[in-house]
Amino acid sequence: MKILIIGSKGFIGAHCVDYFSETHEVWQCDVVSDYVTQNYFTVDATNASDAIRTEVIRDVDTILDT
Repeated sequence: MKILIIGSKGFIGAHCVDYFSETHEVWQCDVVSDYVTQNYFTVDATNASDAIRTEVIRDVDTILDT
């Protein structure tokens, strides 16, 4: 299953990444740009169109907004 975790650098989001990445393909996004890992992208919280990345969310099965 492909999971997108929004807010993945926060306390709850980071724990969700750790938990779900053991058995699923996890994509992460947050406003933090100084820490980049595989399957991670930053979003500009002031730009609504930047928050929608169709190339990532097209095949996502679940979205967790933490």
